[in-house]
Amino acid sequence: MAREQLDLPADLGWNKMYIPEHMPSLTFIRTHLFDHEDFNRASRISMQRIAGYMQWSGNVVNQPKFITNDLFKNNTHRPFATSMEYTMHPPLYEVSADWQRSPCIIPSLISTRLVSTGRSTVDLETTISTVDSKQLLASLKCKFTFVDLQTRKSDVLPESFKRAVSKYPTTQGLGRFTPVERPPDVFQYSFRVRPSDTDFNKHTNNASYLQWCLDTASIAFLEGRLSSFTRDPLYFDVYQMSMWYVGESFMGSLLSCSVWPDQKNLLMLHFVIESKGKILFHCCIEFYSSRISKL
Repeated sequence: MAREQLDLPADLGWNKMYIPEHMPSLTFIRTHLFDHEDFNRASRISMQRIAGYMQWSGNVVNQPKFITNDLFKNNTHRPFATSMEYTMHPPLYEVSADWQRSPCIIPSLISTRLVSTGRSTVDLETTISTVDSKQLLASLKCKFTFVDLQTRKSDVLPESFKRAVSKYPTTQGLGRFTPVERPPDVFQYSFRVRPSDTDFNKHTNNASYLQWCLDTASIAFLEGRLSSFTRDPLYFDVYQMSMWYVGESFMGSLLSCSVWPDQKNLLMLHFVIESKGKILFHCCIEFYSSRISKL
């Protein structure tokens, strides 16, 4: 996608947000990919680091010029991210492998746009693409639920916000989550939420939940509980990651993560994170079957 098509200013600086005045439902930021910390112990691009880049959706919702900022003007309600769907496109692995062989500056563009609204939800989509070759590297669809801070339950979006949103184009958002039944005798791994796993809101980071799922998959493989995988899942390129939050965890919480393969797609893993028998988080990770690291 050309710069002119994006309506970006010619002097757009690095790591600075740009929100078009005529389209407050769209944002851009120009940044650099990658650095050595973006790669995991399998010498593959780290999903947690990519999730960190993509977390732009969570940071943009309360920006003064972005359209969702209106949802923060009422002190009794807040939008919270409740479900996410990450897609890793093949160029991500090609570009990151090239960077490992010859580290260099890779100018990239992170963009976020309003996708759709529901009765009490707002969907945003974030993409990462290269500036020079215009390759789409990764995308994230994120659903935010408008929550009453006192009751901790979802509430109807303000009419003023609905009217403002109706002026701009929208498409289909994330579908409704249907949990997969957990089989008996699945592999489980227990751990405690560390201070470094939490953010300034004292909530557990999204990247921490993802880290726990991937760690559990690796340990399950070492224990011989993932027979469909010929190597540690960390060596497989991720295609898609879907996540749904149904609860919260905080510093010191004792959690357990369960993992099991999908019955139909053996390169798809399901995860559940729970505390004291209550499910907090669902995750599904699908891998590219023909894209396994040779390193």
